[in-house]
Amino acid sequence: MTDAYVRSKPADGAAASCTLDWLHGWAAGDGLLGDVTNQGGYERKWSLATIALAYLKIRDAPGLASERKQAVEAWIGRLAGKVVADYDTKKGKDSENNHVYWAALAVGASAIVGNDGTLFDWAVAKYRFALTQIQTDGTLPLEVARKSKARHYHVFSLEPLIMLAEMGAANGLDLYGEAGGALHRLAARVIESLNDPGHFERLTGAKQDWTGGKFGGHMIVWAEPYYTRFKDPRLVAWISRFRPLSHSGIGGDATHAFGVKVLP
Repeated sequence: MTDAYVRSKPADGAAASCTLDWLHGWAAGDGLLGDVTNQGGYERKWSLATIALAYLKIRDAPGLASERKQAVEAWIGRLAGKVVADYDTKKGKDSENNHVYWAALAVGASAIVGNDGTLFDWAVAKYRFALTQIQTDGTLPLEVARKSKARHYHVFSLEPLIMLAEMGAANGLDLYGEAGGALHRLAARVIESLNDPGHFERLTGAKQDWTGGKFGGHMIVWAEPYYTRFKDPRLVAWISRFRPLSHSGIGGDATHAFGVKVLP
């Protein structure tokens, strides 16, 4: 629904209003705020990223009911508080691996919804922690440990980190350039692996089981903003193959939001 709104010319206010009605229904019912299992906690943070980024796409649409917007924004803030609490108390690898990167994306998007500097600082701190995990060869040790799924989880890890760097850029922070360009090392390793997983196979001793097939467009949505900024030619064939690149977890259609119209 949010993609329908942002693509419409002239703007389709009904799509934005419908989105707000759906979100308000969740907010009125305290959706996702209850006690959760460990897996439920994973789902809550992924859902929050989807919800907050979707809301940002329709927030400024004309004619939306202000009291409904206020209720949705307050609910998103409460959800972000739950995610922060989850990941401030979580122990073990899930407090350090791709799960905390996705939590940072969810909280960062929520911070922008509520203009909440404390939440935004939390998200940036988790992003900066992620940079400390990136090795000189561009790998993430906790994702390498997944053996045959190492490449898959490096691709998956890159997605929220690039989106966080984009949020930083929109707020005057050069997160791409921090820690000596560590994010670029991860991106370079991932981009190389799309065509040649050999580095991961040598590290893990296992054949990598993701080939960019069924979920290719879902997994490489980060390629649109990254290519637009840095023009890495190795991404052109992949972007062309899967366009439009879309994933609800980063707000929907990344090709429309970030992509250059004409590729070489």
